[in-house]
Formats: sequence, C-alpha cells, structure tokens
Amino acid sequence: MLAENGLKAIDYLQSVQQPENELPRLIVLDLNMPFLDGKGTFEKIKMHPLFKNIPVVIFTSSQNPHDKTFFNNAGIEFITKPSNFSLMHNIAKHMLDHCA
Repeated sequence: MLAENGLKAIDYLQSVQQPENELPRLIVLDLNMPFLDGKGTFEKIKMHPLFKNIPVVIFTSSQNPHDKTFFNNAGIEFITKPSNFSLMHNIAKHMLDHCA
C-alpha cells in the first residue's frame, strides 16, 4: 500500500486494525511528506499499541544529522535515498529482508 502523506498512512493503518486484516510487515517513511511529516507519522505509529511493533525504515533525501540521530537512537534504520539504480536495488533487497 502506498500513502502519499502521513495522514493517509495513519488512516490506512486505522482501517486495517480489525482482527481479520493482516497488518503491514514493514512501514517505509519519508521525512518530507506533506500534511504530517515522517517524524510525526512515526511518533503516531509508535504510540499505537497495535502498530508500535511494526518495523519502520526511514527512506529519505534528508541528510540532516539530527534526524539521523533521532531515528538511530530509537532503533530505526535511517537510509538516505541513493543517486543510482544499483544502490537502489540493494536497498530494496535490504528492506525486503525486514519483511521475512
């Protein structure tokens, strides 16, 4: 599922929280999302008892060291978007390992 902003991501998670629905196995967030940025979305996810154990990866163009420190201190992987396809392929494989 793709959500174009943090509010839609939270709406989606709330729509699948019924027992018959399968929760996502991984949430990939960009920090630079409209309406509710990645940090705000992350904080809402981690406050929810059903969603807080879903693995999260930050995949962003941000190179802000404060952002990286914040997420690393929370035990969240922080990946800066690569500039070439080969690196992107390796990152995608790495993310899929979180889902296994």
